[in-house]
Amino acid sequence: MRGWQIEGFGVFRGHEVHDLVPGLTIVEGANEAGKSTARRALIAALFGIERTTPDGHRFGVHGLRLGTRLFGAGGARLSFVRQGLAGLARDDGSPLDAATLDPFLGGVDEVAYRRLFARLDWLSERLARTRYLVGDTITEADVRLWTTLVRFDAVYHGHFKCNRNKLSEMPVLFAYARDLFQTPGFGDTVDVVDTKRHYYEVHRTLNPGGIVPAGPDLSGWSTAHGREVLGGRPFGDGTPPSPPLPDEQVPQGHGVPVAG
Repeated sequence: MRGWQIEGFGVFRGHEVHDLVPGLTIVEGANEAGKSTARRALIAALFGIERTTPDGHRFGVHGLRLGTRLFGAGGARLSFVRQGLAGLARDDGSPLDAATLDPFLGGVDEVAYRRLFARLDWLSERLARTRYLVGDTITEADVRLWTTLVRFDAVYHGHFKCNRNKLSEMPVLFAYARDLFQTPGFGDTVDVVDTKRHYYEVHRTLNPGGIVPAGPDLSGWSTAHGREVLGGRPFGDGTPPSPPLPDEQVPQGHGVPVAG
């Protein structure tokens, strides 16, 4: 995004931002300066204005108007206006198909974003009452969920912009994930460094420079989870898996730090 006009949204009228440069843009300001409103306006410009938006108190939902200039890969450019609930229009007023924005959004989809966190919230409610997803032992459902959770903060939160919350900021899910991580066959197979390298180096459309972040701090994974109080037997009547074979062990420094 290179330019942005808030012609009418929340408390703003005729507010413009010009000459944004590629990369990270940091917005700062005093309390009540409108930073949160500006963030909601940006999301609305890209993904649509909600009928129940709290920002229509001045202009009404149909009077909200946002203009945006996007620059994409290969020099592609797109300028458009979003007016209330009417959808998108080009600068000359002609209709614009919302799918035209897809190449500029890097795969981000607001509906998918909301569905993701709605499901994580649902999982948090369920796992507050039971140690594992199905019954009192680990099942394939837990294994499949855990492979997503263990990558969430290191990859999904930053790389895929799934950033409403970090996993470490969701107490129930993080405790559940730590419980599994500290169970034989889970944490002793996780190569955090290799996982980050794969995503950040391979997906050059999302990360053109191939920069792999040093963070986040993952030391919390080895802290007490406290979920034993929910009961359950991790392996039921079975036995824990053997430690990884020598040639399958996670290299030194590639795993999660152990609490000392």
